[in-house]
Amino acid sequence: MNKLMEIIEAKKSEVEELHRAYDNGIPADNTPLRPSFRDALSGGGFLKLIAEVKRSSPSMGNINSAADPVETARVYSENGASAVSVLTDRGYFGGSWEFLRNIAAISGLPLLCKDFIIDTLQIDLARAYGASAVLLITEALADNELAGLYRHTQECGLDALVEAHFPENIERAAALGAPVIGINNRDLATFELDPDYALKVMGMIPDNRIRLALSGVETPADALKFARAGFDGILVGTSLMRAKNPADAVRALAGIERK
Repeated sequence: MNKLMEIIEAKKSEVEELHRAYDNGIPADNTPLRPSFRDALSGGGFLKLIAEVKRSSPSMGNINSAADPVETARVYSENGASAVSVLTDRGYFGGSWEFLRNIAAISGLPLLCKDFIIDTLQIDLARAYGASAVLLITEALADNELAGLYRHTQECGLDALVEAHFPENIERAAALGAPVIGINNRDLATFELDPDYALKVMGMIPDNRIRLALSGVETPADALKFARAGFDGILVGTSLMRAKNPADAVRALAGIERK
């Protein structure tokens, strides 16, 4: 079975649980206005780093199940990351909505709610729990679903990182008008990774958009390739979560000069 579709089927059940849990409404949104995800990735001559908090993944299994999400985010925030990606997916990434809320309480950086978003309630929760942006995966959403969720994201005052892998979905992301587009080096249907894939198709993203490379970026040499190619930023999780000295690892990836 298509691995992404397997995840989406499980996510439908999780979202049903969320609707039951928040039947009387979501928590009051008492969080201060979060800094802009889009602005944090814009401008400057350096590659922007989105540092990710994730304990596990379906492609890697256990990454660092003992990691303290809040302390991890604190290290990222203090050592040069431009934004922090927080996994809220429970079943496949070991994340939680509480991780997002708790990290928002200690980090002044923009936070990306990283999940398989299929319902507006997830976007409402992301805003209430302190996110600046949500991830929308084109491969997981039909045109009407993508457009509706993107519109709701805007209505909530959030940014969207619109992710694509296949060329036809990069075109969909561009046609949507999304200012921030990420190319995933991993095919989520099979979990196969081509670490240079984004370099091959980046020309499909209009020049006036923020272009991000996702998955498979581990070393400063990897990051340099994307910086020199003209990408605006990278999202890195696994290598940071496994690093013996995460602070050094973040500093090594942050601030690499672009072409």
